[in-house]
Amino acid sequence: MHTVAVTNNSQTKLFDMLFKDTMSDGATYVPGSVKIDGTPYPAYDPQSGFPIADLAAGAAATVEFDVEVN
Repeated sequence: MHTVAVTNNSQTKLFDMLFKDTMSDGATYVPGSVKIDGTPYPAYDPQSGFPIADLAAGAAATVEFDVEVN
């Protein structure tokens, strides 16, 4: 499982954020495996990008997804 913590270190709320990640050579994203703060989002794909809910100042979101190593 690949885990990314998205943290708002600013003093203002962040809006309309897009999460996007690329896979390293030899790694393949496992479709349907995205979770944000433990909630599954099977239609989301980190390679295409997807929205993350607005983050208040000092707040964080955890994005998780499975990766297969070839």
